Amino acid sequence: MGLLDDIKKIFWEELEEVLQSISRHKKLFLGGDFNGHIGEKVEGYVRMHGDFGFGERNSGGVALLDFAIAFDLIIGNSLFKKEMNIW
Repeated sequence: MGLLDDIKKIFWEELEEVLQSISRHKKLFLGGDFNGHIGEKVEGYVRMHGDFGFGERNSGGVALLDFAIAFDLIIGNSLFKKEMNIW
């Protein structure tokens, strides 16, 4: 968060290289805080968005969903309903 777009691009390119080195026949679980909000609406991301997002999609969420499309991944956190924590 707060990084220049060039640095974010390098991150996604390097992560792509790592994933390309893994056989597509392997089960892959990729975890992390990608600072992206995929939003509550599926809109064009049916296979990777589990329909349990919330809020508005931001550019980080679009990048994460596009990455999921490229590698046939599912955003696991969107597969179940979460309770909203109000501080």
